[in-house]
Amino acid sequence: MLRLVVPQSIPGLFANAGQAAVERALVQTLPDTGRVHVCILALGDADDQAQLAEYCRPHLRDARVSIVPFDPALPADLLTGFDGLILHGLSPFPALRRWLRRSRATRRLPVVQHIHSLFLVEFELRLYAQLWDGWQGWPPAAWVVPTDNTARRARLMPRTPSAYPPMTVIPHGVLGDEIKTGDRGRGRRLLDASGDDLLLLSLARLSSEKCDYVQLVHALHALRQTSPLGGRLLLALAGGLGPDDVEYMQRVRALVGALDLRERVRIIDNLDEDKKPDVLAAADLFVSLARNPQESFGIALLEAQAAGLPIVASDWNGYPEVLPPCYQGRLAPTLASRACARTLNWRRLSDATAIDFTALVGLLRWFLEDPALRAEAVREGREHADRFTWRGTAERLVTLWEELIARHRAGPDPALRAQRSAWRDAAQRLLTRWGPRPSSVEGLATHYTEPALRVRASADIAPPFDGGAIPPRVRELLAGHAGQVLTVAEWRNASGLSVVASDRLLLQLVRSGAVSAVGA
Repeated sequence: MLRLVVPQSIPGLFANAGQAAVERALVQTLPDTGRVHVCILALGDADDQAQLAEYCRPHLRDARVSIVPFDPALPADLLTGFDGLILHGLSPFPALRRWLRRSRATRRLPVVQHIHSLFLVEFELRLYAQLWDGWQGWPPAAWVVPTDNTARRARLMPRTPSAYPPMTVIPHGVLGDEIKTGDRGRGRRLLDASGDDLLLLSLARLSSEKCDYVQLVHALHALRQTSPLGGRLLLALAGGLGPDDVEYMQRVRALVGALDLRERVRIIDNLDEDKKPDVLAAADLFVSLARNPQESFGIALLEAQAAGLPIVASDWNGYPEVLPPCYQGRLAPTLASRACARTLNWRRLSDATAIDFTALVGLLRWFLEDPALRAEAVREGREHADRFTWRGTAERLVTLWEELIARHRAGPDPALRAQRSAWRDAAQRLLTRWGPRPSSVEGLATHYTEPALRVRASADIAPPFDGGAIPPRVRELLAGHAGQVLTVAEWRNASGLSVVASDRLLLQLVRSGAVSAVGA
């Protein structure tokens, strides 16, 4: 039986909810394979460690999990007798990073490093360079990413050392059996939805980083005016609410009031996890409008499919990989600006991308008004979600571990020596160039503001949702090209603005429906 060490935090304590859910699911399912004993290096205080013990209790009883409270003074030889080390996010735990370096973990044991997203690439790579300094290809190691797109993005990033461990794609899973236990009646009572309401649900952290809720509320307003089903529509926004997101959600609530939608929007913040199945069962259509580089996978999409919901989602990052073939060509297009991304703090990177409002409203109408399309999406979605299980993820990880440990026992390959100077040079470059600088939005969106990209001006020049004004020169440009197509190069020249300013305005207009991206 393999003996693995995993530093583990309490879900929501330091890590984001998605990463914490992954960590928790793996700690619970890896021992179920019968091939692994997991030693948890428990981060946090005594109360946090007690919570860890509670959700690991079944495996603590059968001795497939043990817990060691983390202390920076732990001896470096603690790792003696173990076969490998599992690492997740390192950013919030400087004491852990220092202990791992002092214990020379990556020079003693095979390591699997889980990369959940690549939104702060240079910053993260610098942290990893500190940890992996001196690794030079031995012992065997791997970086695990959840989607092919994350792996492709890692290869696109500048100055990524070729001597870093190889990427292995292992998707996350979904607790499908738990999700399917939801009660529709109980969920609709919780959301105060009548039997005649058509319920649109967005279930995620209530933050601009997770979903463009302002745009979604405007979409509801547009649907109520244009769709024959508009009078029956009810929108529910549910999820956790952090202190940094209170001001944003106050803006969303104010918008709901300004558009006279108070009776048609439900906002449930800090939704209890055990109520999630009921809320999913209550819905008729799931909506996820991601545009932040952190969204590399989309567990929420798998949960919605397991619950039997059709989905309207943005065409973003790894989302297409989490959805079945029936969604091909049926995702809301996204437009991103590389120039804008270079000017933004990483927390504001979503401002470098816009979801096409016109296409979004069209997709919502299509799914709401076409029962056959919804039935196809539900059928394929359930079958698709059944392929993503945490047990399957755990089995693939254990197989990877067995391969790494077998290579470790066989001894180093002499060919590795030739790579050592390249690794040292790459690591040194990272160690002397401090981030954090935002990553690019490369490889995430449907379209980019390249000069040859064509955009179409709407006959209805809607103002930007953020309340910004359209310069008179730009308003004349749009009015003169209503219903017509022009290139981004023509747009920039005619606007008279800098590249960043014209791109920023173009994104705002795409987001509000005054302009749509057509393609190259």
